[in-house]
This record gives sequence, C-alpha cells and structure tokens, in this order.
Amino acid sequence: MLHHPANSPGFTSHFSSIVDDERLSAEEMDERRRQNIAYEYLCHLEEAKRWMEVCLDEELPPTTELEEGLRNGVYLAKLAKFFAPKMVSEKKIYDVEQTRYKKSGLHFRHTDNTVQWLRAMESIGLPKVRI
Repeated sequence: MLHHPANSPGFTSHFSSIVDDERLSAEEMDERRRQNIAYEYLCHLEEAKRWMEVCLDEELPPTTELEEGLRNGVYLAKLAKFFAPKMVSEKKIYDVEQTRYKKSGLHFRHTDNTVQWLRAMESIGLPKVRI
C-alpha cells in the first residue's frame, strides 16, 4: 500500500473541501470563485513579469500596475528586440523611455510597438494561436 502524506500525523491541508466548509450560499461560492480566479491571474501575471524582467534586464512596474504598463507596447517591443534583434532595433521602438506616455497618455504610434512584437513573434515561429 502506498503512503500518502495526508495520512501522516500532523498533516494539515492548505485546501478545504466542500464537506469541511460550512454551507455557503450561491453568492458566497460565486464570490470565492471570483477571488480565486483573480488570485490565479495575479500569480500568472507575476510569473510573466519576472520572466520579462530577466529577458529585458530591467525592473518592470509592480504586478498590480503591469497591465497598465503594457498598454503602450513598449515592453512588448523590447521583448521583440530581445527575441528578434535583427528585426527590431531600439530606434524602432516608439517612446522607448515612455516619456510621452507618462505626459500625455496613449498615442496612436504606440500601436507600432505592439505590431513590431507581433511580427517578431511570427518571425521566430511562434504559432499565431500562442500570440
């Protein structure tokens, strides 16, 4: 018979089961699901942030602000430069220091950054499904 850690003395599970919990209303269960989804999303976002920081060799905004930081495509264009340096030079990255973005918000030329990233990912063979 195989030994399972849950059968060990002093084992406490970090997960609760439906049986162990008090009865929850449908609204409470929905709220728990929403919180769990948000938590998992932030965990994945943190993983992506750390990976990008290693690739770019620069510190990115905190996880809770990263979505906003990705809107102008600068970090994506820098990733494109990392993966396809012959295709994307730093000169091709619009607002590389993000000064215009910080001063005036999004400009239509920021979309050039995202387009460069898409083209670079296609050039290295990343399937469109993954992009």
